[in-house]
Amino acid sequence: MADVFSNSLRLREQESGSNAGTWGGLLNTTIRNIASAFGQGSETIPNASTHTITLADGTADEARSMYLKCTGGGQACTVTLAPNTISKVWIISNETSFTLTFTQGSGANVAVAAGSTKMIVTDGAGSGAAVTDALSGLDASLSGLTVDTTTLVVDATNNNVGIGTTSPSSFYSTSLVVNVPDEDGITIVSPTTGLGYLMFADGTSGNARFRGFIGYEHDGDLMQFATGGTERMRIDSSGNALVGRTDRLTSQSSSISSNTVMSVHGPLASHQTNAGILQYNGNVFELRAYGASAGTGEMSFNTGGGGGGADTERMRIDSAGNVGIGTSSPSSYGGNLAVSGTGSIINARSSSGTSAIGFWENVSSRFFLATLNGSDGLAFIDGDGSSERMRIDSSGNFCVGTTNPAPVSNNVQGVSIRSFGELQASRDNAATLYLNRKTSDGTLVVLRRDNADTGYIGTEGGDSLFIISGNSGLRFAASNRVIPCGTNGAVRDNIIDLGSSSARFDDVFATNGTIQTSDRTEKQDINSLSDAEQRVAVAAKGLMRKFRWKDSVAEKGEEARIHFGIMAQDLQDAFTAEGLDAGQYAMFISNTWWETQTEVPAVEAVEATEDTEAIEATDAYILTSTYDTAEEAPEGATERTRLGVRYTELLAFIISAI
Repeated sequence: MADVFSNSLRLREQESGSNAGTWGGLLNTTIRNIASAFGQGSETIPNASTHTITLADGTADEARSMYLKCTGGGQACTVTLAPNTISKVWIISNETSFTLTFTQGSGANVAVAAGSTKMIVTDGAGSGAAVTDALSGLDASLSGLTVDTTTLVVDATNNNVGIGTTSPSSFYSTSLVVNVPDEDGITIVSPTTGLGYLMFADGTSGNARFRGFIGYEHDGDLMQFATGGTERMRIDSSGNALVGRTDRLTSQSSSISSNTVMSVHGPLASHQTNAGILQYNGNVFELRAYGASAGTGEMSFNTGGGGGGADTERMRIDSAGNVGIGTSSPSSYGGNLAVSGTGSIINARSSSGTSAIGFWENVSSRFFLATLNGSDGLAFIDGDGSSERMRIDSSGNFCVGTTNPAPVSNNVQGVSIRSFGELQASRDNAATLYLNRKTSDGTLVVLRRDNADTGYIGTEGGDSLFIISGNSGLRFAASNRVIPCGTNGAVRDNIIDLGSSSARFDDVFATNGTIQTSDRTEKQDINSLSDAEQRVAVAAKGLMRKFRWKDSVAEKGEEARIHFGIMAQDLQDAFTAEGLDAGQYAMFISNTWWETQTEVPAVEAVEATEDTEAIEATDAYILTSTYDTAEEAPEGATERTRLGVRYTELLAFIISAI
């Protein structure tokens, strides 16, 4: 009977009585193969998608090793373990850069990821053989590993480890949670001259192994902080925080490198170059900027760069000490503070009471802008804060010398420009308004309605005042005269009437009567009265009557006095009786106009307040409006005619016939 080889390790089983003279050497080989099955071997995987590892019969073979390192490779590969009758345990270490999938027959396979190690078992079932993960059934037993209740808890289900806690998955970062009592923690022990690190890595080569770290150097007693694989900040043994440098400036003459980001320590000398410094100096925390040359260096304050976006400069202090908010060139605006922006530019806020902005000269206060405590508005206050000079109140009224927006209505001193367009000025025992036109005569005041000129007040001749509406006005001359005038006070002779047929004066008080021009040189068509005219004159003498005015009787009753005169209608009839037209004679007057009447309701009295003026009570009345022509009058206007007589000419007419 020939020698056979076992299916487990492919060991030689010698036939009894065979192999004379060689059996001892063959036995030794078998023993060595048994030993190698418990050792380590290696297998080179080719750069191919498939590969077969065949366990040799009875001879030395590294594939027989329990721990088999797979090296080489170049792509994902399916590795067949042959022959398919082998029943064996392997610990496979995949040291390639690709996944290796182990198979034996048509049964299950096991994939071993790059850099991973797995214990696999082949069942040697021939063509249907399977490869299984020998430890896959141990998950349930290890998922609840607990040492001394809470000393160490391994949560294999969630891949968490807890020390001092049974629920590491309850925290934000769950991979390793250490729960310690008061004044306890984690200790990293290093030699007295060595360094200890807490590393943050994202790779296994170069500085990817320590992209970020916190380190403690025991020799120098300093703490290091790093990002991007480079130290960025340290705290030295004296407690100095150094950013961008590894040693502090120890004297005022020390230079400062251009890449210094922050250094906080004792005082520094001036005239540094290209540096921004934070320093603590004599109880003062200072931020200092050094430019490239003497007298240069600016500070910029930027915000808004979150989320990876570009930040924006919000404020700058230039080398001259000018401050710009919303501008990078404050000196171009003039002054020491320039604020540029839209909407609300500067806000002053007081947590309680009045908020104010002060204006000073050196150490002397000169002026304050302050809120009106408890209401909207702004007050202008003198330097010592004792007197308010003017204000803009919550209603938009501008008050000078008073807090009362209606000084005239309330009979107090001051000036107010009301928010609805009214000006009030009140002064104690002196003139309220002074107007001055320099150099030339002309208009001082222009009066308008709906942006159209309706009247003027001005000066003429250096000592005369005129008041004009349209082209009709009066000039008050220093020579004790009131003169009819037009534009700019120019005299208008024999043109302007005083009163009208629909708007008459009542009494005129005068020392002397009116003087009417009777110069021959200004007259023509001078003739004696005709016979018909003389007859009218005689008739007119007999038409004189006594009478009382209806308006006077309505006002005064029986106390209304008696007047003498002629009825204009009777005079007109006398002319008509002689075939003459009374309208041809200036003694007879006939005027026609049109008028409307509007009911104006009564107004109730309102007392004056600090914000409103008083309103006097008025009764309801009828407002009569007059129009000189039918074209001007509105629809429905009433036509009126009034007859009159010039008594100076009438009496002269009657006298001529006596």
